[in-house]
Amino acid sequence: MTKEEVKTDIKKFSALEAVSNSEGGKILVTSLEKDITSSVDELSGKYKTATLNEMVALCARLSERLSMLRAIKGASKLKKLAKEELAFLLKE
Repeated sequence: MTKEEVKTDIKKFSALEAVSNSEGGKILVTSLEKDITSSVDELSGKYKTATLNEMVALCARLSERLSMLRAIKGASKLKKLAKEELAFLLKE
């Protein structure tokens, strides 16, 4: 990665970190966690009787919510790693 790409990533992670630390972000995280639990419960209850399309839809919903939750909750760690990468690149 180039220095500019890493700087861009740091900005993105900072924005996600700000969301995570805000009151609205905390509400969003709680809501996503509840949705994920609900989706897992639904999958475990319907796996024998659901159609293929229903299973695909449930899995897609679960995947989408997990991706959002990972992005928000992992922003601080990813920002730290990106800053370390930038420091390394600046030394070169």
